[in-house]
Amino acid sequence: MIQFEEVSKRYGKSFYALKDVSFHISEKEFVLVTGSSGSGKTTILKLLIAEEKPTKGKVSFYGLNVHNLRHSDLPRYRQKLGVVFQDYRLIPDKTVKENISFVMEMLGAKDSDIRESVRNVLNIVRLRGKEKRYPHQLSGGEQQRLAIARAIVNEPDIILVDEPTASLDKENSKLVLDILKKIHELGTTVILFTHKQLKVSHAHTLTLQDGKLMHDSYTKEH
Repeated sequence: MIQFEEVSKRYGKSFYALKDVSFHISEKEFVLVTGSSGSGKTTILKLLIAEEKPTKGKVSFYGLNVHNLRHSDLPRYRQKLGVVFQDYRLIPDKTVKENISFVMEMLGAKDSDIRESVRNVLNIVRLRGKEKRYPHQLSGGEQQRLAIARAIVNEPDIILVDEPTASLDKENSKLVLDILKKIHELGTTVILFTHKQLKVSHAHTLTLQDGKLMHDSYTKEH
């Protein structure tokens, strides 16, 4: 599904955010990309969403070189990815329901399809009854769950989540992780970028340090 082949990303003349990184992610995996700040996690995310290009190597999605796509083809490619950024990037003057439906409206979806999809994802992220609230009226955990709902409403092939539990307490962290596990069980490939040690059964773990891939492992219990 996703293939990194000897990928390096250099900034300036000598700083390498990634150095000769290779790995493969299969369909429907639950993946943890772990490492401390500055290890290269965010660079991998940016390469996957084609926000950055590699200095060397190739990033492929179903065999297609992501960075050979024409600019006009990028929106279609990115529709296959649901992204939850660390700062959530919610629209402050739109309600919970409007934040979620906005993505489908921009793509010209039918009103009936929008209503059904919004109802379904609200159930998944456990925000039913809060459709009319605005982001500032939600807790940090609820904002995170709203960002997840918006990312999955178009049923992407992959959901990419940057630091899903970084600013959450233990209870909300567990809730968010349980929701992401549920999304995975429904058939979506889930990739989490995290500096925390998260407990996930049957996870594919990629461990980065100083831009290098140190471990690529599959564990029954992480």
